[in-house]
Amino acid sequence: MRQKIVGIGVLLVISIVLIAWFGFMSPGDTIKVKKGDAFSISLESNPTTGYSWQPQFDSNYVQLVDSDYVPSQPNLIGGGGKETFDFLALSSGTTEITFSYMRPWGSKPPLETKVFKVVIK
Repeated sequence: MRQKIVGIGVLLVISIVLIAWFGFMSPGDTIKVKKGDAFSISLESNPTTGYSWQPQFDSNYVQLVDSDYVPSQPNLIGGGGKETFDFLALSSGTTEITFSYMRPWGSKPPLETKVFKVVIK
């Protein structure tokens, strides 16, 4: 169990380094990774409004490892920030990750939808 936790921690550190080095992914970008690689997608968000990004993906290809929200200005109440989703590539192939910006409890359609193509070698 401890080894698994350490492994996930290492994947998260690698993801953070890759984000800092290469920047954030944009919808329409093709994310190219190898089987077993970790990758992250960050999106502008403001969960104080009740809205957040809800990912939909094929769990045969990717696994959601972690998600986090970091405010742009921590001292500003109600301000926006970035929601980051950390994934692990499980199987070779091509898939999509769709994010819907919505209130999870609401019945209204999403305010916005973003789709990322993922190619796993």
